[in-house]
Amino acid sequence: MCGKMRENRRPPLVGITGGMGAGKTQVAHIFTECGAAIIDADQIGHTVLADNKEICARIVERFGEDVRTTHGDINRRQLGALVFADRQAMEDLNAIMHPVMIRLIARRVVELGQSGEYSMIAVDAALLYEAAVEDSFDAILAVSAPEALRVQRCMERTGLPEDVILDRLRLQLPESEKVRRADFHLDNNGTPKALQEAATNMFHHIQQVCRQEETLS
Repeated sequence: MCGKMRENRRPPLVGITGGMGAGKTQVAHIFTECGAAIIDADQIGHTVLADNKEICARIVERFGEDVRTTHGDINRRQLGALVFADRQAMEDLNAIMHPVMIRLIARRVVELGQSGEYSMIAVDAALLYEAAVEDSFDAILAVSAPEALRVQRCMERTGLPEDVILDRLRLQLPESEKVRRADFHLDNNGTPKALQEAATNMFHHIQQVCRQEETLS
C-alpha cells in the first residue's frame, strides 16, 4: 500500500495496470484531469524502439531481419505478430526492452516529482507485474472488465479478429491475478460516464489513503 517505498517522496507514485481492453489508459486520462502526471509505458517503449540503436540491434539479432522496415527501423507490427504468437518470444523481448524502459521511466518520475506541478504521478503499464517493478510504487490500481467486453473493445480498436485477440489475452498475466495483487481495483464494466465518475472517485480515494499512511509513517 501507499507509503511502503515513499522515502519522503512527493507526490505519490501510482501504477495503473490491466489487461488489453480493460480501459486502464482511459482511467489514466481521467487521472490527468484530476491533476496527475501520466507516464505511458507504451510510449516509452516506442521511444526506445525509435531511438536506441543498441536495443534495436539486439531485437534484430533475436528475431531476424524480417522485423526491420525498408528504412532499417523496427517494424512494430511485424514484431508484435511474432511475440504475441509465442510466449518465449514475448519473454525474450521483455528481457531486452524492460531494463532500459524502467530506467527511462524512473528518470521521468524524478523530473515530474521535482517540478512540483502534480498531485500524483501515475505510470500506465500493462506489464507492470511482468516487469517485476511493483515494489517501486506507493500504490497499484488494477483496472478490469469482463473478457467478452475486453475482446469487443480490442476488436473495435485494432481491427484484429476475435481469435487473434483471445490468443493475445492468453499471453498476459490473468486479470484475476492483477486484481489480487493490486492495492486498488476499478471494474470498468459500464458506460464512459460511469467510468469517468468511478475513476475520479478512485483518484481522490488513493490520494486520501496515501495522505493517511504518510501521516502514520
